Amino acid sequence: MKNRVYILIIGLLASCVSAKRYKSLEANHAGLQAEYQLSQKGLTSSQNVIADLYNDRDSLSIIVYKQTLRVKELEHTVNDQEQKIGSSIVEVQTLTTEVSRLTKWVDDLSQTCKTNAEIMRRTMDDLNTQQLKVLNLSLALQRFDSMQISSVKRAKKQLSEEKIRRSLEKVGFVFY
Repeated sequence: MKNRVYILIIGLLASCVSAKRYKSLEANHAGLQAEYQLSQKGLTSSQNVIADLYNDRDSLSIIVYKQTLRVKELEHTVNDQEQKIGSSIVEVQTLTTEVSRLTKWVDDLSQTCKTNAEIMRRTMDDLNTQQLKVLNLSLALQRFDSMQISSVKRAKKQLSEEKIRRSLEKVGFVFY
């Protein structure tokens, strides 16, 4: 037990510190305590910044997700528009072919009409020529008839009415 008391006394003496050293350790402890407080404030501030960054990241993730959906929607719309444009191009090509065919048909009809108009003009010229011939023949017949009538009148003086009638019937005159 004596050993124990000696160890206790030595331990107590060894744990004693001078006042100067104690004040220095206390000042050091106060400085460390202030540094600890600053570090705690910095840690809290950093944790707040990290929380804000996580919130911003989550907000940006939502925005990115929405924008991704919008991009997909726009891509779908673009694909639909491209399909419509493709079908419109095919339709325009079909219509262009049809217009070309109709234009050729109209040109053919126009040429046919010109040809028919030329034929009709020639036919009208021929008809006018024939009409003039008929008119000339009609005038010639009228002169001939008038000459026959005048010769008949002259002959009437010389012939009896009965003879004239028979002669005219032979020529083709019919009396009623």
